[in-house]
Amino acid sequence: MVDRSIIVRKTVVDPLLEGEQVDEGIKSLLVEQLVKEKILSQLLLSNLSDAAIQRMAGRIENDDKETFKLYMVTLVDQAKAAQAAKRQRVDTEQEKEDLQRFRQNITSRFGPDVEVPPTLVPPYRLLSKLSRSPFEHLPASEFLVSAASTDKSGVQRVEDLNTGKAVSVRTGKTRKISSLAQWVEAYCRWCTALFMVSDDKKELNPLAMFKYLLKILQLAEKRNVQAAVVFDHKYRSALPGYHQEGRSISEVLENDLDPSLYLMAQFGGLEDFDNVYEQDDQNRHGKKREERPICAYYQRGQNALLKRIFWRQRLIKVVV
Repeated sequence: MVDRSIIVRKTVVDPLLEGEQVDEGIKSLLVEQLVKEKILSQLLLSNLSDAAIQRMAGRIENDDKETFKLYMVTLVDQAKAAQAAKRQRVDTEQEKEDLQRFRQNITSRFGPDVEVPPTLVPPYRLLSKLSRSPFEHLPASEFLVSAASTDKSGVQRVEDLNTGKAVSVRTGKTRKISSLAQWVEAYCRWCTALFMVSDDKKELNPLAMFKYLLKILQLAEKRNVQAAVVFDHKYRSALPGYHQEGRSISEVLENDLDPSLYLMAQFGGLEDFDNVYEQDDQNRHGKKREERPICAYYQRGQNALLKRIFWRQRLIKVVV
């Protein structure tokens, strides 16, 4: 039978204290107490409780007790850092494998020379969700940021207490769609994401996606942008239900499966209960419509027109 103290020394204590000048007597105490607690790996050590540390310290003589506690706490912190780094390496490798698979889906569909522009690629966390379930509804506002964007506000990587894995959690307010251009941008990234995560060519039809895009643009033109955005949100929210009925994403986009919803959008009967749309009262320069400066060329033309009218009226008076 292998001596457990040797295992703990070689796989736990020595690697975590590598490069540190630690008294051999302290190392022996650490190994001894870890063996008594049956802590034989860095994984178990990373989950060691304060109560267990106090219990181990209680078995140490008073002269070495405080030193032992200090090193044991340090050892636990080192084990936690090592496990976090290990999980990050695993997550990074998984992300690389997924992105490689996504690129293969694109090349198999569109050809080996086609590369997706980075600005069209949504963040990996959204690709990961859709790869597990392409029919899962993700609000359009989630796709306002691309993988190439440096804006990571509102999303933070935290550790899942159950699995220990790093997951993306939204900590700030979700952005809302405030213009037709924003919705088109988000929709294009959603379509790109579906092409990347799905290898089923029959499931996705680009022409069906274009047809749905045209439908939303026409609704925005006939009614308004809010009606179009709210309709899209409600219609695509039903994707999981249509999937259970055996319909493909292309069928949902190409066919009007909820005519009454579209009629309500046309006549202003849709309420934005989920607050997906926010009216933008500012232009791209950050000024309200009434605060926008008058174009100099427009103003010059207006002045010239007024002058012509003035002199024409004067000429008429003179002639009379």
